[in-house]
Amino acid sequence: MDFKPVPLLLILALAACNIGVERVDVSGSARDLRFAAVASEREEPVCIKTASVSQVEPEDAEPVWQVTALRTDKCVSVVGYGRETTELAQEAPARTLRAGVPYRVRMSGSGFSFTRDFSISPKGDLTVLD
Repeated sequence: MDFKPVPLLLILALAACNIGVERVDVSGSARDLRFAAVASEREEPVCIKTASVSQVEPEDAEPVWQVTALRTDKCVSVVGYGRETTELAQEAPARTLRAGVPYRVRMSGSGFSFTRDFSISPKGDLTVLD
């Protein structure tokens, strides 16, 4: 078997792109739902380029909400579900989230893409599922 070190270096370089972002935090309630990508080492938010929310099933479900950062000179680190800002363009306007339905938020930026699953109870309380 002939070992080629170049592909291994490429794999390691691509894996290093996710270093620094550990998770997506989901907080609030049905009336004030917020998402933030958090850096692993310093617990600092990181700049996002896109954020979307879709149902967990089916896996290819259309987003019930999606935003894209408009500016590269201003860091967007936290987004509120359905909120419009001067820094974000809504690609898919927010639909009302249904109680008991599992949803997935996906946030991505320079070198990272992470997801987190959550649901909203009939009373409007948030439950993080993963």
